[in-house]
Amino acid sequence: MHPQAFAHNTHAFGNDGVHKHTDLSYAFTTQEEPIGKPGEGESINLKWVSLEELKSLESNQIFDNVRKIGEFVLNEVLEDWVAVNLSEFEL
Repeated sequence: MHPQAFAHNTHAFGNDGVHKHTDLSYAFTTQEEPIGKPGEGESINLKWVSLEELKSLESNQIFDNVRKIGEFVLNEVLEDWVAVNLSEFEL
């Protein structure tokens, strides 16, 4: 078993329009709080939000595609998600 991305997005990055980034979106659920902190160089700009909070964020607080992905996860993905024991995966 291997986690599958549920959304892919390729977009221009930077002002020249030549450099591109491809994002793969995954959804994971847990009943536990994180046990560690982001590593060196990883984003610390993280926030847990409800669907209502997600919808109320201003356009300067969240990219439109990120909002749409979050809404999709909260409205469509979570209700059909199947819990999997983490020990089934090897890193």
